[in-house]
Amino acid sequence: MGRYLRERLMSGTALDRNAIIIGLRDLVAELRNSGEVAGIRLVGGAALALCYFDRGTTQDLDVLHVRPGSDDSVAAAERVALKHGWDAKWLNFEVTKADAVPTLGRVVEWETIDDEDGIV
Repeated sequence: MGRYLRERLMSGTALDRNAIIIGLRDLVAELRNSGEVAGIRLVGGAALALCYFDRGTTQDLDVLHVRPGSDDSVAAAERVALKHGWDAKWLNFEVTKADAVPTLGRVVEWETIDDEDGIV
């Protein structure tokens, strides 16, 4: 990878609501084009920005992996990052390591924003 590209990827990414939508659309297209299936649950600030209020920008999308699918969705996300000049970790599963989804003893109700061709 060239120095310019490395610097762009390391400089961070500022994603507003519009960029989040574009990134997710491009991710779905990448997965479809490669014939992959994936189940992804968006949590945190990006989910709030999409569903409830515009919260400004975020540097990444925190997601939980659900079946069907594999970690190939990460490779597709990296291709989207290259396309837009974003940090390669703009979409990541790091939140699962922190157990950061508080349920407060309640069942979580997920809102589906896309469910087609094995991509949810």
